[in-house]
Amino acid sequence: MTKNTPKTDVADRMAAARAARAAKKAQAAPEAAAPAPQAPIVAGDEPIGPTTMEKAALTDEAKRAAKVAALRAAKVSSANPTEEPNVVVRVTKKGHGQVSMGEHIASLGDLTYDHNETPSLPLSIAQELEDRGFVEIQ
Repeated sequence: MTKNTPKTDVADRMAAARAARAAKKAQAAPEAAAPAPQAPIVAGDEPIGPTTMEKAALTDEAKRAAKVAALRAAKVSSANPTEEPNVVVRVTKKGHGQVSMGEHIASLGDLTYDHNETPSLPLSIAQELEDRGFVEIQ
């Protein structure tokens, strides 16, 4: 079993929120249209499996998740670990929503760390953020 990093925890929470919004939107869409006359439903005639709108929402969510995973993989592979050492920091209340993960998603904006998350950042960036009161170096 793999341990989730703070970045994946935030991305997972954001993906779950998007999926919930998509499901709510899918449920609200049929109500907005005029109801079509239907035959009475008899016990055992309920549809099995997701509707077309639910399938589309799941497909869109899978595409977004793949895009976020590709962004993370590209960022990790392009990083040069010999340039500067990383240090573990704790995000303060002041830094909540201010410290960027370095990823931008068009529909959501910049992904940021929450209060008390402990990311690993390059030393120079960690020192600058600590001077501004956004993080504490551990």
